[in-house]
Amino acid sequence: MATNLVNLDALIIREDLSVRSDRPPSTRLNLIRTTDLEAGNFFYGSLRKPDFQRETSNWSPQKIVEFLKTFVEDELIPAVILWDAGENVFVIDGAHRLSALIAWVQDDYGDKMTSLKFFENNIPAAQIKAAEETRTLIAKEIGSYAAHKVAMRHPETSRSDIAARAKRLGILGLELQTVKTPASEKAEEAFFKINQETTPIDPTELTILRARKSANAIAARAIIRSGTGHNYWSHFSDDAQTEIKKLASEVYNALYEPQLETPIETLDLPVAGRGYAAQTLPLVFDLVNLANDIKTPPQKKANTKKNVDLNLAEDNTNYDADGTKTIRFLGNTLKLVNRICGTHASSLGLHPALYFYGQSGNYQPSAFLGMAMFIKWLGDEDKWKEFTEARARFEKFLLVRRTFITEIVHKLGGRERSIPWIKTFYEKLLGWISSSGDQEDIMQYMKNDPDFSFLLNTKPTPESNTNKDGQKFHRKTKSAVFLNQALEHPNTCNLCGGLLHRNAITTGHIQDRSAKGSADFANGQTEHPYCNSTFKGSQYRKLSADAAI
Repeated sequence: MATNLVNLDALIIREDLSVRSDRPPSTRLNLIRTTDLEAGNFFYGSLRKPDFQRETSNWSPQKIVEFLKTFVEDELIPAVILWDAGENVFVIDGAHRLSALIAWVQDDYGDKMTSLKFFENNIPAAQIKAAEETRTLIAKEIGSYAAHKVAMRHPETSRSDIAARAKRLGILGLELQTVKTPASEKAEEAFFKINQETTPIDPTELTILRARKSANAIAARAIIRSGTGHNYWSHFSDDAQTEIKKLASEVYNALYEPQLETPIETLDLPVAGRGYAAQTLPLVFDLVNLANDIKTPPQKKANTKKNVDLNLAEDNTNYDADGTKTIRFLGNTLKLVNRICGTHASSLGLHPALYFYGQSGNYQPSAFLGMAMFIKWLGDEDKWKEFTEARARFEKFLLVRRTFITEIVHKLGGRERSIPWIKTFYEKLLGWISSSGDQEDIMQYMKNDPDFSFLLNTKPTPESNTNKDGQKFHRKTKSAVFLNQALEHPNTCNLCGGLLHRNAITTGHIQDRSAKGSADFANGQTEHPYCNSTFKGSQYRKLSADAAI
């Protein structure tokens, strides 16, 4: 079963829908044949998709194979809808269908020549894995396009099914419909209506499409592809573009390196889950908004004609004319991310296994954004010292009760509803621990709290109870076993006693350099970057061993 989607976004170039030539539209477009989609073909060279269109990366390897089997067996496929803008031809509906066919013809499932150039040779391992899986499935069930061309010349040495299919491949094609309108605004309206009527666009993605020229949308799109892919920032100066790509790459690496592999067999986990998944863009967009104090609009489904019409107007609240605002937004996002993870001097080095992953190893976006909101609050209230002094007890409490955040999400709702509550829970927990570090006292505070007393009454069913005798361990169960055992005796910071994550460790002097402490092995210890750079000082001493986890 595939866990990764196939990225076909490079195969049709994006362009502003309003860019057009004086050449009149053609009336002869009615069918696309496979030869039209070969690299270097004139028709393929004129294909474009609107710059606001969602990424072409939502199909699994199996779905691509199923579509191609439908095509080569000449079964019914809905027509692709195009708008002839004169010089170029824009895909209004059917970008995934057309891109899947292009991928087969050019043998590029997100990892070959066109994709490598598009992503500047920076292709995630998960994307390569999905491409390889697709290519293997196609070779087995259909045969490559190149194999079909060989079969035309040498049928006697080719696989029988490929040789038979190659004879009729020349008459097969995707049927076309053309939007009859001279105006790019009308073509854009047609795009939204058609796409909402078939597969409704994700609410967050619709918000980004509407705000596509805004700094937060550009910043989010830059981050999810580490500054590569389509340059939504191409109208800015060269210097601005360079800075945007640099900052976006830094944020991406901090969030998504190392890449997540399942089942989980290491505590070396990325703080933001998979960098190549459906949830990536919504999470990053919310993070950018949070870092820049932009209120994320309520998420409502836009699957009716009335809602589609209302959503066509572009949101220019944070419009960026020259890249200055996008750079600032990316910089603020990097500052917040650096507080959460990494080796920057400000980093608290929060351990992702404790804060952002559930007991079974499932990544929890709401937990990540809730903690990010809490980190912002710590800064606004100047509570870094208080949190660091309480951190060992704070994390000891959470380690024993790792289901609490999951239960908050289940009880109070996903995303925008639960995120503020997670932040509030952390605020109250810090206050309870600062008042009394005794675990029984903390539980009593919680019992008397009107917002979170419900957590004491929840009894989550262990996932293992759902497995039948004689079965192999489920992937999630394997992750749960590893995380449970690995977190029993975690490495901790020698200053605050909190958990140490591999990507957020610094080596500090036991006797400080200012006091002429040596650089010998015996005078070194592992610490969080923030503890090493800021918390440690003559007025702060190592917390007592009793507080350590």
